[in-house]
Amino acid sequence: MFKAEHIAHLQKLIGELYGLSLGDNHLNDLLNFLRKRIAELKLDSLADYLQLIQSRPRSEELDHLVSQITVGETSFFRTPPQFWALRDFVLPEMIRRKRECGKRHFRFLSAGCATGEEPYSIAIVTLEALKSFAPAEVKIVACDVNHAFLEEARSGLYPAKDLKNLEEHFKFRYFEEKGKHFQLKKSVRELVQFVHFNLARDDFNLLAIGGHFDAIFCRNVLIYFDREVLEKIVKQFYEILEDHGCLFLGYSESLFGLNSGFDCVYVPNTFYYQKTDGTRELKHPPARKPEPLRPHGARAKPRAARPATDAASQPPARKTPAETLAADKLWEKGLELFEKEEFEKALAHFEKLAKAFPKSPMGYLGIAFVLSNQGENEQARKYLHESFKRDSLIPEGYYLLGLLAERKEEWEKAIENYQRAVFLKSDFTIAHFNLASLYFRLNEFPSAQRELKVVKQILNGSTSVYLAGGWTTQALLDWADSHLQKIQELGK
Repeated sequence: MFKAEHIAHLQKLIGELYGLSLGDNHLNDLLNFLRKRIAELKLDSLADYLQLIQSRPRSEELDHLVSQITVGETSFFRTPPQFWALRDFVLPEMIRRKRECGKRHFRFLSAGCATGEEPYSIAIVTLEALKSFAPAEVKIVACDVNHAFLEEARSGLYPAKDLKNLEEHFKFRYFEEKGKHFQLKKSVRELVQFVHFNLARDDFNLLAIGGHFDAIFCRNVLIYFDREVLEKIVKQFYEILEDHGCLFLGYSESLFGLNSGFDCVYVPNTFYYQKTDGTRELKHPPARKPEPLRPHGARAKPRAARPATDAASQPPARKTPAETLAADKLWEKGLELFEKEEFEKALAHFEKLAKAFPKSPMGYLGIAFVLSNQGENEQARKYLHESFKRDSLIPEGYYLLGLLAERKEEWEKAIENYQRAVFLKSDFTIAHFNLASLYFRLNEFPSAQRELKVVKQILNGSTSVYLAGGWTTQALLDWADSHLQKIQELGK
């Protein structure tokens, strides 16, 4: 059994050196790794392991620990719509811009590349799309904090099962069979330069020695960083991107609430972020007259007679207890798949729910969430309409309406719908959080302060967050604390 103070000390060390916010959801991963690693190193205790690390605070051992507890699932062409967006939308526009200014070099960054599947997927898509450009004019820099992962990535050698998402013609064209393994051809491997790099600590100018990047992939990496480090990393990405360069994040990650200088671009089935041309900041909403403070849970005064949708205000359809239980299980399973980014499976699950329980709003609501996440905003609204026709008092539905309104920069509507969501579900943490973030951007600090305090109150003792979108409990608490401090400083 490990002592709590030793675990806390290790978490603090990881936070200081890597900027990582390891909440309760990663504690089991950390403990499992420590048990295994201490046995492998033939050490007597966690205290001995801490002594080993602290004697060499920048050692490969700490890099190894961090990478083992943060690495997620990785595979070739993971989340295919993002790669098709690169091929069908980003690269054609990139080629046009390059030709206009007489440039022929393309540079990409894969940040947090793990064992190399992502940068090699970028290489394959790029080779397919840039057939009129010599391969020597394409360079992909791939970085990670784990030396062992980087060595594995450089080999370009993968077991056959790792190529399950690859189309056969890609496998034939870009790989060579080596027994039970497949190896990327040398012509592909030469496009990718693997480097050891700590996103929280190292100098980003070292990554951009060869020039700025046209696109950056950093998927399912930012969710591990605390808010302060995350903001720093996003700012550095902005600095090393070419004008109009693109940033691809994981579906559970967002630049929401950051004055980042990026616009969100929606294309079929996905979205990405694009660097603005430098002539403006990310749009801020116009200042609104601050609302009077009201007790938490009080109904928001309607600003207009227009309802959130054209849905009929009919009472919820009654279901038997058995039907309710079965529908709830399908909803929870669909959400679980959604959080894992298994969007096709999640969509199929929600469609099954809608078919099995046509009077329930939840199947249609789930479909709307998936479509919204893929950038199909108008289709999402149609399914939300169907959901509200069955029950006009769904907090999750108003939360999604708030998100959709924010994407259109309709700040009044966003606030109104988030307020409806928290009125119907007072412990709806992520809706309170979005309200706080939006109020903060509007410089409505008393309202932001109120919502941030509610977020902290709800999260007290909580280990998970409903519809968190990749946010951990600790990351939300850190963000709330830092912004409450900023509000306090502004009030001095």
